[in-house]
Amino acid sequence: MTIVNESGPALFKDNCAGCHGQEGNGGQYFPKLTDSSWLWGGSPDQIYKTLLVGINSGVEGSRSAIMPAYGTTGILDSTQ
Repeated sequence: MTIVNESGPALFKDNCAGCHGQEGNGGQYFPKLTDSSWLWGGSPDQIYKTLLVGINSGVEGSRSAIMPAYGTTGILDSTQ
């Protein structure tokens, strides 16, 4: 944790803030990292795994997130 405390802020700024915001408050299509609701778990081990394998990265063990194409199913059509 010493290494994380020392290098974490710079690494976050360089690699994560573009999507999750400078303070981790999320961005359009990207989740907030400042609350207790984490998609892949918020423990240090779970965060490490997510950083290691990525999301939809194609790397073995990658986390997978799929958003159904609701617009093509008619579910969003308010006339039905």
